[in-house]
Amino acid sequence: RSQNDIALLNDYLTNAAGSAQPRGLFIQGDGFAQSETQTGGVDPAHTDFLAQKLGLSLRNPSYQSVSGNTNDCTDLITTNIITTNADIYGVSNNCSFSNDLLQRNPGLAETAAASFYENAGLNGPYVASVRKAAVATRNWVALTDGWDVEHLFGRYCDTDPGRISYYYQALSNVFGSICTLAGGPSLVLDTPHAPSGRPLMDAVALFGNPMRPGLESTVRLTLTKRDRVEILLLDLSGRTVRTLASREFSAGEHALRWDGTDDAGRRLARGIYFAQVRYASSGFEGTRKVTILR
Repeated sequence: RSQNDIALLNDYLTNAAGSAQPRGLFIQGDGFAQSETQTGGVDPAHTDFLAQKLGLSLRNPSYQSVSGNTNDCTDLITTNIITTNADIYGVSNNCSFSNDLLQRNPGLAETAAASFYENAGLNGPYVASVRKAAVATRNWVALTDGWDVEHLFGRYCDTDPGRISYYYQALSNVFGSICTLAGGPSLVLDTPHAPSGRPLMDAVALFGNPMRPGLESTVRLTLTKRDRVEILLLDLSGRTVRTLASREFSAGEHALRWDGTDDAGRRLARGIYFAQVRYASSGFEGTRKVTILR
């Protein structure tokens, strides 16, 4: 650790010495853009590094506060810059830390959003990663992610093989022109839509929680095989207030919206409710809490 890391990184990217051109820089962490923005108030070289070398600025130090999404896990959706498909991963979304919300520098045409956090609330889209490609006048490649490595998982944050998938895809597709990776990931993947992954695990997740006036919650299911699924909304006493589904679903991913009404179409009172999910054949069960704010 030096007394001027930014000067070292600037020198690394722009020094033409040697044959290793273009250079590449992969930065990840929920505090990097925050700290450089804050330090830029004292030394403008730090915010200039973000804007001119990485091609980004800090929109807000907390995705959670801007989106209003308080789920413990939020979707991370990649663009074709990182993956050939719109692969979906999971990032921990906890009030004990914050995921940086980024935005690309429109002054550098070679920059682009590389991934997005889940588009919850009214202030999206939410840029999670920014890629800067190499061009003749700025001959380096950079990828900056707004979350910590330990907070990246497969979708729904139940397992962590998705982490291997993400890094393999990012290194291959963003930095492949600099250093080609041989072979494939060493672990079986469980990331939705990943072409080299295995079928999804049985899982359930609830998004749009708490439910604010005028908004809905979404129950997301993944099924490894066709199955009959029952989804009940229960109040605190365990009484069923809404049967959201009781039918067969095909294997794959499904999303069902709930507008906060009971089976008679009446809006439920402010309070805590539970979405209870059961798969008849596989025996999978899951319960998720949802809070209605009126």
